[in-house]
Amino acid sequence: MNQHKTNKESDTRAVAKDFAKILKSVKSGKGALVVGLTGELGAGKTTFIKSFTRSMGVRRKITSPTFLILRRFKINNKFFSNIFHIDAYRIKKESELSMVGIEKILENPSNIVLVEWADRIKKVLPKTTIWVKFKYGKKRDERTITID
Repeated sequence: MNQHKTNKESDTRAVAKDFAKILKSVKSGKGALVVGLTGELGAGKTTFIKSFTRSMGVRRKITSPTFLILRRFKINNKFFSNIFHIDAYRIKKESELSMVGIEKILENPSNIVLVEWADRIKKVLPKTTIWVKFKYGKKRDERTITID
């Protein structure tokens, strides 16, 4: 478990960039490499994902796919060819993810899957999910980011 204290948005971006650097060279195994992000609204999940995807070579504008549920980005990496950004905020039942083909996405070892509000669909995610938890600190812009 790694814990990071951040005091500004650029700190969160730096943590995500370092995390991406590590994952770039990790082979996933049987299925997708899944990262589940949890935390309150505005705690830094989307900022983290934006920096992570930029570090993996995505140049498109990254926004949270709250109304689309899912976005796919092609990347050129030794082990990975896609990043899927899922926003589970509006998901009421985990079965709703079947409509976007979650099973096939999670089965493919060339995918990285980043899930905001991952605690809402925990049962669908593999046991190997890497959890990134965001918590507000005492000061206005202070956050604690814990990577399990």
